[in-house]
Amino acid sequence: MAAMLALTAGGTAFVYNGDELGLEDVEIASGETHRPDASGGRDPQRTPMPWDAGPQGGFTTGTPWLPLGRVNAARSVAVQEADPSSMLALYRRLIALRREHPALVQGRFQPRAGEGTVLSYVRENDGVRLFVALNISGGPACITLRGSGTLLLSTRLDRDAASCAGQMTLRSDEGVIIRLD
Repeated sequence: MAAMLALTAGGTAFVYNGDELGLEDVEIASGETHRPDASGGRDPQRTPMPWDAGPQGGFTTGTPWLPLGRVNAARSVAVQEADPSSMLALYRRLIALRREHPALVQGRFQPRAGEGTVLSYVRENDGVRLFVALNISGGPACITLRGSGTLLLSTRLDRDAASCAGQMTLRSDEGVIIRLD
């Protein structure tokens, strides 16, 4: 959901290395840090990118500067490319929507009044209006559409191209982008 917010709210989109795979910070043992002050600094976020299931995640044939981390090894690019519901697939779809719809990049930002735990806004450019709704709770939440539209993307990647009108239920931690008619 944070990815949908970052890539639809406007401004310069920035994806930090590993965000597109859902990588986690890696615990760095004190003897593995390369910071002069031994604090580790940003090392937990700067671990190698796991490309495949090979040794060192396909990042290098040598010994990497920092450890890959067990959880991150299972989230390799190769694994996620084969999964149409992966974090990588979501990022690719979001980036494609930004390219397809200038409203997400340079459109006018119109915040909507809050509906409980849902953050929502409309991005508009040259007559194209995209409604973004983000359920920031751990439970379902309802939104009310003003008019009708077509669902372009759900963060769950499982309900696209559906017609929408009236009330719609968002699942826990779900975000949607709807092109309004």
